[in-house]
Amino acid sequence: AARSDAWAAALRYHAELCERNPPPLGWGFPGFTIARKADSQFDEPTFSVVRASDKGVHKVKGTEVLAALKTGGRVRPLRPEGSALLGSGSGGAEFDRTAQFRALTGTFENLAGSTGGASLAQKCMEKSERLFNQKTKPVAFLNQASVPLKICLFSEDDKFCAVPLGGMGGSCVVILDPNLRAQLRPPGRAERFQLKVLQPGLIEKKLYMAYVRRGSAVQLRSHDCTCEG
Repeated sequence: AARSDAWAAALRYHAELCERNPPPLGWGFPGFTIARKADSQFDEPTFSVVRASDKGVHKVKGTEVLAALKTGGRVRPLRPEGSALLGSGSGGAEFDRTAQFRALTGTFENLAGSTGGASLAQKCMEKSERLFNQKTKPVAFLNQASVPLKICLFSEDDKFCAVPLGGMGGSCVVILDPNLRAQLRPPGRAERFQLKVLQPGLIEKKLYMAYVRRGSAVQLRSHDCTCEG
């Protein structure tokens, strides 16, 4: 938690600098590098990101940083003094970090409006809702048969059911051994799908078809299935 607060404070500090002193036209970020600091060979090394043009810094590679972190090294983001956003203390002196950060970055609506307008905000909301449903409402399967079963999901209006959603080797095709479970997350925003259950092998044999919904729990058998939800 302390490390994440340090990174957030450094981010707020640089955001404050951009707000107070906008860079001139045509300005670009300088090159940066990882620097190592240790007062003696017995001290734990501390790493931070600095300008590559700075003199007197000991530049290191990412592999050295990872190796040092395993043995006690630390990553320390630079926290310049004098920023009102770095804050410290408790009680009345403690500020609301989230509110300060929002004051600099703006709300989601403001950011979307300044970049792509209402149409971008609508697209972002639709995409987030679609991804949320895919993540939280998978179609769960349990193979209660004594043999492996191949499961394929197709769109509800697919009349041929030849190519599953996501392709032949995609996320909506799985071979499930007896007494094992699987979860499939069909792409898109549809709620209902066609389920095809096959007997896997060199020549696959279709066993049966059924309709399932997002969030359903399906118990598979050799010749039929039951669907809850």
